[in-house]
Amino acid sequence: STKIALSAYYIGDIYKEYFVENSRAVNWYQRAWAWDPHVMEPARFQAAVVYDLRLMEPGKALPLYREVIKYEQFNQSNVSFAEDRIKKLTGGQ
Repeated sequence: STKIALSAYYIGDIYKEYFVENSRAVNWYQRAWAWDPHVMEPARFQAAVVYDLRLMEPGKALPLYREVIKYEQFNQSNVSFAEDRIKKLTGGQ
């Protein structure tokens, strides 16, 4: 289906917001961009935020924040947040 990536994204949102199952949410977000690298929902951003702020795994969040800047330009507030988090996580480098 052409909607499989969007479905994976929304399943990730359900796990994140309603069940607070962060690892499962990240797995579904990853499927979204694996199935469609140009998915028009912020799957990479959501996965980065979950790794960064919920699972406290900044090492996994950092490369995803960089991918947000590269692939998710459709949401400038998320891009700005990603840029800020990259600066904080790398000490401004």
